[in-house]
Amino acid sequence: MVTVFIVMQPQTGMVLAKSFYRLAGTVVGVVVTIALAAAFSQTPELFLLSIAIWIGLCTFGAALNGNFRSYGFVLAGYTTALIGIPALSHPDEVFLAAMTRLAELSMGILWRCPEDS
Repeated sequence: MVTVFIVMQPQTGMVLAKSFYRLAGTVVGVVVTIALAAAFSQTPELFLLSIAIWIGLCTFGAALNGNFRSYGFVLAGYTTALIGIPALSHPDEVFLAAMTRLAELSMGILWRCPEDS
């Protein structure tokens, strides 16, 4: 619902920029989560450590950048946490959870009527 609210704002330029970084951050977070799950699914301690390191790197990137680019870094970090932490108990469901998150978010961003622009 937050994605739909962001997209329906009247300032089109800012909405498009924020939507781009929201989608880009989520895509990066999904890809990193799938890669970490593939590499460390048999060792939950290393998987959790790698997620923590990734979130730290995303926090550092968000602190260095400003405006909506910072928002993309934050989304990349917490998307990994949202998908990866529950995957500790069920690593075989990481891909499905990641694709569901990406589909829900991209549907909210990309589903705009051309006449609304």
